[in-house]
Amino acid sequence: RMMRAIMEAEKIEKLVEHLQHAGFSKKQLITGDKAASLSSKYYTPTFTSPVRIIPLPQHPEISKKRYEQIVSAIEIVKAQQTGLQIISRGQNIGYGSDAPYADNTVLLDLSGFDKIYQYNKSLSQISLEPGVTQQALYDYLIESGGEHWPDSTGAPTNASILGNYLERGFGHSPYAEHAEQIITMTCLIPWGIDTSPGIYSTAINGSLSAIAGRPHVVSIGPNFNGIFLQNNLGVVLNLTINLLPKPESFVAYFVEVKANQFNQFIDQCRYLKQHNVIQNASHTGNYIKTLQLLAAEYPAIINSYDPDKLKEKAALFGLSDWMMSGALYGTRHQVKANIKELKRHFKPLGLKPIFMGERKQGVLSFVNTIAQSTLIRKWIGNAILSEYAAPRFIASRLSMLKGFISLCELKKGKPSNYFLNTTYWRNLEKLEPNASNDPASDNVGCIWGSPCSPISGEDVAAVVKIINSQCLKFQLEPAISCTILNKRNIECVLSLSFNRDNPEEEIRALECYKNTMVECAKAGYLKYRLSTHSNQYFDHTLLGTDMPLLNLKAMLDPLNIIQPGKYKIVSGNFTGPSEANMKNVK
Repeated sequence: RMMRAIMEAEKIEKLVEHLQHAGFSKKQLITGDKAASLSSKYYTPTFTSPVRIIPLPQHPEISKKRYEQIVSAIEIVKAQQTGLQIISRGQNIGYGSDAPYADNTVLLDLSGFDKIYQYNKSLSQISLEPGVTQQALYDYLIESGGEHWPDSTGAPTNASILGNYLERGFGHSPYAEHAEQIITMTCLIPWGIDTSPGIYSTAINGSLSAIAGRPHVVSIGPNFNGIFLQNNLGVVLNLTINLLPKPESFVAYFVEVKANQFNQFIDQCRYLKQHNVIQNASHTGNYIKTLQLLAAEYPAIINSYDPDKLKEKAALFGLSDWMMSGALYGTRHQVKANIKELKRHFKPLGLKPIFMGERKQGVLSFVNTIAQSTLIRKWIGNAILSEYAAPRFIASRLSMLKGFISLCELKKGKPSNYFLNTTYWRNLEKLEPNASNDPASDNVGCIWGSPCSPISGEDVAAVVKIINSQCLKFQLEPAISCTILNKRNIECVLSLSFNRDNPEEEIRALECYKNTMVECAKAGYLKYRLSTHSNQYFDHTLLGTDMPLLNLKAMLDPLNIIQPGKYKIVSGNFTGPSEANMKNVK
């Protein structure tokens, strides 16, 4: 082990020397503990990175010259037989942040590439690079006239848009299925030892094409966009994506659902989604999710994590078993018609949607401003713990206003850090009310799993049952949010919170996550996205196939440079090439 460590240290030292010789400054090459400063976020990574490379744009225009330092880094890494962990901004919270997927892997940090360009208002399209954050795009669109809304997620405001799209992330608007909103992308393919990396353009309805200047859309050939999603074939340098035109009318809505109505409710949602009444990616969270919103404002309400006590606490505040949040977009007449349809189809189930138009949202924002005053917050803090139902109910609703307003704004594309506070569920004593909390520095644990099923009450109930049973077994809380992503699939996201100051609890959380995801997969409910830890055990055998999914890894990245170890489910090339193979690779 000592000899191996010495050899690895010498290899890294040599790599750094080559990078400096190629023009990288000391500020662009971070070594040691600082190199992995982000990869320790939320849960302990299996692997760490000894070096972080931060290439900078070399040319103001979007051309091959702009990406010369990235090309140079790949050429050097190929020669040194070292892997690259590619990150946009390293904010892949809940799935591993920027932690690598294998040993001997250095970080290639693309946060410096933050250009937004080619905003086409008439076609509702925009192009952006890996370092563009949710907040940056939102601000850009507002400053450009506010004619379009981005599709933001509950991730931090400084999270990368491109990174989320490549991982098939989802948001809250009608454009929530992000992979379907990619029009074109520019990719850097590493190739073999004797071939220089090449930059190519892909498109939904076009072939892979080399570029000499600006990215362009080619209009013939197969769709190559998909091969770069959830994969480790190359470096995606930019995307062109669809934007949602600002609708004439926007109305958010909420529906309270009891446990005994849940199956029928999901089946009815399928019908409404397939008939375009449910337009956005509606979320239906259980009472644990609602309690988390409440506890984020007033942590003192949670004094026990015992399942029965939590159920009693939810009843004490009048929280429903499940709460759906959705939104309607379109012309005034379209939205009015869909409101009627929602009421008509939910009425037989005894469900009454609560609708919140722009005017009502404004009133609630005003009330929330008053509720944030020192005097009112003091009253809420006392009343929310009252033995009397009326003041307790009023206080709980006032305390959740900020969360519901943030949720409405999120459905209009405005990102927020508010929802990060819910990750403090097992670390409530560390929360500072009305402050910008940092879960990473507070050592807050968070891991997300997202098994998918058909939009069927029976199937969703089966997934929820597995999640509940595993969380009960490992003494953790099943915070579940079911998201209707398209007309076929619903994703049941489990948010596991734990205290990283308690090593035993972190072990339980990781084991709970693994057991839950594997049991769901065995039952036919695969998750849509892998975390760093799950790559160790989640492979093609859980798909019921004899071999990994069809992949072009051996052709496009035969040296296994790009993120070795990522998405084992689609690639068997993880150990790196042998010396004999190195000589034959072209």
